[in-house]
Amino acid sequence: MFYSPRVLIFILSLLIFVEYAGDPILRAFTSPADRVLSDQIFKFLISFFSFLLMISFGLKLPRNISLLIPIILFMSVLLFGFAHGILVNAPSNAVNEVIPYLFILLFFVFSSIRKPISVDEVEFMLKIMVYIVTLKVIVYIMASFAFYGYFSWKVLTKQSPLLVIPLCVFLSNYILKKKSNSNITLLFLIIFCIMFAQARMLLLACIFVFSYYFLGRKFIRAIPVVAIIGLSLQIYLLFVGGGAGDVGSFFYGGQAYEDGMSYRLIQLEVLLSRLIESPFIGVGFGHFTVGYLDYYRLAKPYLLELDILNFISKIGLIGLFFYGLAYVQLFFLIKKISDDSVRRLSTSLFISLIALMIYSLGQTAHQAATYWIFLAFVYGFIVSHLKAQYRK
Repeated sequence: MFYSPRVLIFILSLLIFVEYAGDPILRAFTSPADRVLSDQIFKFLISFFSFLLMISFGLKLPRNISLLIPIILFMSVLLFGFAHGILVNAPSNAVNEVIPYLFILLFFVFSSIRKPISVDEVEFMLKIMVYIVTLKVIVYIMASFAFYGYFSWKVLTKQSPLLVIPLCVFLSNYILKKKSNSNITLLFLIIFCIMFAQARMLLLACIFVFSYYFLGRKFIRAIPVVAIIGLSLQIYLLFVGGGAGDVGSFFYGGQAYEDGMSYRLIQLEVLLSRLIESPFIGVGFGHFTVGYLDYYRLAKPYLLELDILNFISKIGLIGLFFYGLAYVQLFFLIKKISDDSVRRLSTSLFISLIALMIYSLGQTAHQAATYWIFLAFVYGFIVSHLKAQYRK
């Protein structure tokens, strides 16, 4: 049946995997020059299918109140930041900033599916994502050579940070020796794409993932993954005309990274000033960054690259406490799952959420609608399986 939550979720996932143009932030507030038609089309389609899912399948609430605690906490923080922003900032900016966060309401769709999405279905969707992103990276590399005569040194697609999701899932499978050959291939493609992304915050998120899965385990299990990382790095250096002696410059990044670091330091100073000014309740969503024009093209009026710190400055330390508590409650729900494979996958998805937040310490994944759709999916996946478990 075409009109079913599974089919619509699959279509929504494909749109997210294929989307390629424009800024990852869903917002109406930009200059006309920043608006890209293809970007607007994808955002409209993602919003349309999300809305279709909500009105068609998202009206059932779990009866067990303990399953609703995380969404109550998430929504309380978001509504507080929004109400505060409406009162003290420009209402249009507050509305624009809160829009991506409201995609968490898709939780009610994902959690209401009577026959929960299976582990195999999730892994199948993640495999498709890896293949699509790999194809995009290869096409981009070839196109840069065809048009400019050299291979691009940095291929950061919109889905590059999302690669930490399949990285967590297939790394977990590899450690458990589940479908080893298939997982090795997928891990190679993922790490290959991450190398070409050349994003230091993404590398930091990956270090967190590798540490979680390998620390305290036998080193011999890590050897093939270390070999994959080395091979991917060598392929990257080969493409961009480097050698083994250029590994240091890979992590340093040169003048481009110096420029990126300098304006992030400016943003850090701005964010610390906000926290000093209003530490407990924050400055509210839609807060206009004073002097943002000094950054020229490197910042937005109320959205900064230091994404998590920017979010904290809007909700304050009180909001941060309840926001963090929501994730703690979500983790407790995972521990209640009795099925080993479902619990393992849920844990991997949860770890990837943390990795995305680490990436967002210096980038803009957390403020994007895709993060909140993924958060809604992880939460809904957990609750749908708990509901099925309680029915038995």
